[in-house]
Amino acid sequence: MSTSYFRNFPVIDYTFGNELNTSKFEDISIYADVVDQVKSVATMYEDYNIYPGERPDQVSFNLYGTTEHYWTFFLMNDKLREQGWPLENKVL
Repeated sequence: MSTSYFRNFPVIDYTFGNELNTSKFEDISIYADVVDQVKSVATMYEDYNIYPGERPDQVSFNLYGTTEHYWTFFLMNDKLREQGWPLENKVL
């Protein structure tokens, strides 16, 4: 995975699950406003239906031939950013 995009994110103290101690972790909930500005004027996009059980890395591979661009889906798609990746009915 390319980490160049994430290297400038602020580091915060985060508690995972029921742990008592915090861990230093990049705050990946922060994103640059420029993404929203760019996507509003983007002229090229492709609709893609996510099939049950399909993971972000698989969709990235299907579209781009690499698994490294999965994170772009969350930046460019407001519903994915707000609701998360779709789950299969049996997982729900």
